[in-house]
Amino acid sequence: MLGEGRIEDAARHILEGCHGQAAEAGAVQELATGMLHYLLTRAMVPSQRKVEYRGIQVDVVVPDLATLGSDPAGALVVCVLPDDPAGAAARVAEMESIQPVAGNVWLVRRGAGGGTGHREFVVSGDGGTFAGIVPEIAGFAGPSRLGVVGDQASGPRSSPASKTPASPGSARSTPGTEPSTGTSSSPSRSRRSPPGS
Repeated sequence: MLGEGRIEDAARHILEGCHGQAAEAGAVQELATGMLHYLLTRAMVPSQRKVEYRGIQVDVVVPDLATLGSDPAGALVVCVLPDDPAGAAARVAEMESIQPVAGNVWLVRRGAGGGTGHREFVVSGDGGTFAGIVPEIAGFAGPSRLGVVGDQASGPRSSPASKTPASPGSARSTPGTEPSTGTSSSPSRSRRSPPGS
């Protein structure tokens, strides 16, 4: 499992190995989005990905759309920006229209940007600041969040059930998406049928 330090190391390792090819293919945003989704799942951070809210596509919302609607201060919106400045400005404006708390809009971009007034994470071949985004998101979700999947040295563990949203249906998702709180590598024993039944 990936503990807090290991998530950042894994992100750096992936970017060091893949960023050049992704840049050549014009797919850095897709690489960043895929990594973000995978690492959030591994870290068991409650989040919804690629969902629509008020007609706007949201890359990642933590913990869920229901919280964004009822308590914006308790929700984080992460947006992976396109390279073109006009497209990036339009996406920032969309995020600001659904998340009134400026500090809770985080942006991922390929190169240096700035001037948006929001927290920005840069994707680069050496990992950039993007490599540390998942531990930062986990910190927003709750300080002990990564202890769930960390190694024995990562400190006290919290119960995964205590961090799970009330119900998967409580947030509005686009068809085919569900709130993600991580996945288990093996099925629950209570779901298994006895042999021979």
